[in-house]
Amino acid sequence: MLVILLKKRGFIVKKLGSILIALFSIMLLAACGDDSATNKEKNSNMDMNMDMPATLTVDVQMPSDPKVNEEVSFLAVVKQEEELVEDADEVMFEIRLKGSDQKEMIESELVKGEGYEATYTFTKAGEYEIIPHTTARNQHVMPTLEITVSE
Repeated sequence: MLVILLKKRGFIVKKLGSILIALFSIMLLAACGDDSATNKEKNSNMDMNMDMPATLTVDVQMPSDPKVNEEVSFLAVVKQEEELVEDADEVMFEIRLKGSDQKEMIESELVKGEGYEATYTFTKAGEYEIIPHTTARNQHVMPTLEITVSE
């Protein structure tokens, strides 16, 4: 009889231990979970407190049919919303023949009321990538444009 009682007691202890572990795991998971309503309210308050500046846009004006050994002009019109940006930290044109690892970086100059201008003379015919690296108002944008230079 004592043996049966001890065996039952061991069974009960094992069951009780398993139940306690399961309850502890559930409580731990519940504590780690998020309260969606509270988090949404916190995120909403963060959004209201952060004034994100409008994104810079760069529109490049360039010749439609440039020729080899002819000087061409590139004009980067930098805007933030509808405002012309004339206080850029830097506007440099990267010029690279497609398929080549070589590139040239050309500095630009501000033309008041218009944008940032740079001139360049292509020495080879082919397809080129033009990338106006523009840094202004704590932002950096660099759209990629393509141009074909003919003989």
